[in-house]
Amino acid sequence: MHRALTWSALAFLVAACGGSGGLSQQAAGTSADGDSLAACRLSHAVFTTFVPGSGGCLAGGPAGVNCNHYASKEAVYVSGGPASAALGAGTYVFDVIAPGSEHTFLTTGEGLLSSDPASARTFTVDADGSLGYAGGHATSTRDGRTIIAVAPFADTPNPGGVYTLAVCREGATGPCDCKFDNFKTESAVCPPPPPPPCGAPAASCPAATCSGETACGCEPPPQVTVMKYYDMPCLDGALSGCERGIAGWPIDFADAQAGTVLTGCDGKATVTLPPDHYRFSERVAVNTVSCGGRELPAWVQTGNKVNQTGIEGALKGDMTYELDLVSGQAVTGVNFGNVCLGPGGGRSLGFWANKNGQALVTDDDLAYLRGLHLKNLDGTDFDPGTKAELSAWLRGGNASNMACMLSVQLAASALNLRHARAVGLFDVVAVYVEGEGVVAMEALLQLASDELAAHPVTRGGAAARAWQERLKDAFDLANAGCGYAQPDPASCPAPVFCGAGCPKPG
Repeated sequence: MHRALTWSALAFLVAACGGSGGLSQQAAGTSADGDSLAACRLSHAVFTTFVPGSGGCLAGGPAGVNCNHYASKEAVYVSGGPASAALGAGTYVFDVIAPGSEHTFLTTGEGLLSSDPASARTFTVDADGSLGYAGGHATSTRDGRTIIAVAPFADTPNPGGVYTLAVCREGATGPCDCKFDNFKTESAVCPPPPPPPCGAPAASCPAATCSGETACGCEPPPQVTVMKYYDMPCLDGALSGCERGIAGWPIDFADAQAGTVLTGCDGKATVTLPPDHYRFSERVAVNTVSCGGRELPAWVQTGNKVNQTGIEGALKGDMTYELDLVSGQAVTGVNFGNVCLGPGGGRSLGFWANKNGQALVTDDDLAYLRGLHLKNLDGTDFDPGTKAELSAWLRGGNASNMACMLSVQLAASALNLRHARAVGLFDVVAVYVEGEGVVAMEALLQLASDELAAHPVTRGGAAARAWQERLKDAFDLANAGCGYAQPDPASCPAPVFCGAGCPKPG
């Protein structure tokens, strides 16, 4: 069955077979001989919810019913499921437990976080899906149906601040008699991790192992661990050990089951899925930053450009992943890199043409510029021999030949790079190019120089003019001091997300 779920509406239903701790969604599997295990589970759905208009939900679904991130413990309520797929008639008990304790909380009490008697957490469901409750927990209504507050419960030991709500048949003895739904509360705050030194061993996630049959007798379904990282100071499009994880970033997946996982404090998240073919992609941040009268994307995806899954063909050219998952498989290396854009201290070509900039230009700078394929207005080579020649040429830049205008902006960026490096402004200097993402400045200088050598005259109607104009605009923005990849996520704005599949900004 195909089910479209977004992070903000994701129920994170954890099925009984091989229940998983952490921010994951566990779905129905099959036994070794392919028989369905649906009979092993409660029918239909269960999820946490909140009181309408209370402000208790920090990440709600499109219909405002489901939630996975709450303002407080007191804001979390239990529902009997959607009206179209409510729990079957009967008597049930709800428990808040630690993720990963699905097989122990009923038998030994290990992992049970609810702190009041089970009798206070017992409720009934009648034939039309309505809840009946006579305990002491707070209650409210949603869409005319009773919902019950799940507090009190103890703090979770889960490092990502995740709790699991278990709803079980009265008298249940194992996870086959329960439904599970993961959630977080605002009280669980991610501490800022210290950045690891560049060159440290790459972080790795422990692979899931099968220690025999589960309580339901099924082989564990496949798991995928994703990683969202800030691609600095290495900016190499791969997770190499230099980078910090980014918390709270939605990663979408789709096919037999569609949904989203949210990365934890370490930038990781794990999802458990039925065997099938899946596509994994990062959710696009839609907020922008203003620069020089233009709106640039606040966040830009930079990776992965290297396949670190160990699965041939898994990484696609658009930095998404295609995975064919089978039972018992544990996939890691599904990594997504990003940087944010901001100021970089560039100076304009006007600065380098005036006396203040000219005072900084050295003979080595002039020699470096002569090594580039800079062009005059008529398309001939410009090889500066003196500061005065450079100043006059910078002042005479003209877009009637786009190659000339690209040349003067390129020269200013080259001088900015050389002098920024001299004072240690950035370890890695990279800037935004529309349609290309973030490009290291040294690579961009060489790219533009090669383009000028190939097309020295690009007047109106020339095929290469539009591409040269995009390169010119990138240098122009950098020379205005913006559009730079920031060296550390601490200086980045919080990403803002719309629904899955929304267009990229910029």
